[in-house]
Amino acid sequence: VLAGMAASSGELGSVEFAVELDGREVVRTGPIERSSEPVRISNLEVSNVETMTLTVDFGRDGDVLDRANWCDAVLVRKHAASE
Repeated sequence: VLAGMAASSGELGSVEFAVELDGREVVRTGPIERSSEPVRISNLEVSNVETMTLTVDFGRDGDVLDRANWCDAVLVRKHAASE
């Protein structure tokens, strides 16, 4: 998954991305601004996980041009050796 600011966000836009698995936060990016490179979030172990929650929180200036994108999110099932 790539997470970053949308092209339409302004210079003041900033956000933080987070991932929760069964209510437990496992990833938090820290502040991402318009000028930041997208952050790659990958290889999360989701075996036996009931719920995955992707969130975007306001950045330093509250809800001012905070437009964010989660891109290319994919879940891949690993096949057991016997399959």
